Amino acid sequence: MFGDVDALESHQDKEIESWNKRNNMNNAYTTRRNLEISKQANIRRKGRSKVGEKGVDIEGSEASKLTSAKIIRGGIRNLEESPLIDFVLRLHPQEKRVQRLHRECIRTAEEITIGHLKRFLGKKVVYEPYFQFQICITLLGGKLVVLDDDITLRDVRDDISDKRSGKIMVLQYRVNIQN
Repeated sequence: MFGDVDALESHQDKEIESWNKRNNMNNAYTTRRNLEISKQANIRRKGRSKVGEKGVDIEGSEASKLTSAKIIRGGIRNLEESPLIDFVLRLHPQEKRVQRLHRECIRTAEEITIGHLKRFLGKKVVYEPYFQFQICITLLGGKLVVLDDDITLRDVRDDISDKRSGKIMVLQYRVNIQN
């Protein structure tokens, strides 16, 4: 009259399991996703009245001309973009222990230090330890100056290099084993 009770219970367990998967699985993901989509829509609606197409604040005409204009990135207002600097990072002519960079012309933020540049260089030319690199600049008189790790590229451009020449700044790298 009752049949197989174990088969009935396993069938009911499977039905409950499938119902739970269908109704409860990914609930947190779906809720969070819908919340983020609505936040993004609100940010876009609010931003259209004050901000131009590319996200540059157009309230002041001078601000749009500056390299550090007010930018909206990821919904953050008044985020200032770092000014960029162009320079050439070239292998020293007498250096034979490491290879040259595939692309010598580099554009990066002005706040990057020579220490950061050494770490980047170590990864690009696959050389360990990266602190053995020396980054140098040649001045107008032909004098080679080794740059300290704490100096920023802005300081090198403004204080050390000859910025009146109008040429792009050329830095050279080599390995100094004595460190």
